This record gives sequence, C-alpha cells and structure tokens, in this order.
Amino acid sequence: MAYELIFDSCNDLGPSYDKDNGVTIIPLAFEMEGKRYLRYQDDRELSVDQFYKNQCAVSRSTSTSGHSWSKVLYTFSSVQRRM
Repeated sequence: MAYELIFDSCNDLGPSYDKDNGVTIIPLAFEMEGKRYLRYQDDRELSVDQFYKNQCAVSRSTSTSGHSWSKVLYTFSSVQRRM
C-alpha cells in the first residue's frame, strides 16, 4: 500500500524537511493588520522574526483563518493522482 504524509505548516520539522523527506506541507493562513499571509516552512511570505516584530508593533492581535480548504483539496487531489 502506498502512502504519503501531509502536514500543516504549524509543525516544527524545519524549512527543508518536506523536500528532504518527500512529504507535503499545507500552509496555514493568518491575517495581520488586514493583510493575509500563508505560513510556509521556508518563510517565503514572512519570516518568523518579522512576524514577531510586526506582532509587537500592531495594535490588534493576529488572527488565523485555518487552512485554505481549496488548498487542502488541491493537495489531496494531487497526492491521489501521484499514487
């Protein structure tokens, strides 16, 4: 039986874990000061350092919107086609 591991980006696996181990990581969405970001392992949209600097500077808290379900469904469909 073939299988593939899929994680969300709130894991602590490191920035290249997905490429090094052939797993899929779905980015978590969050909003800060009205702008929506996706949390990728490689910090391509916003680094962890910049996230915390921005968090200290903003007057409102950051909110998460969970996963983009279209991204989740796309990921599962892609994995299913590979199997």
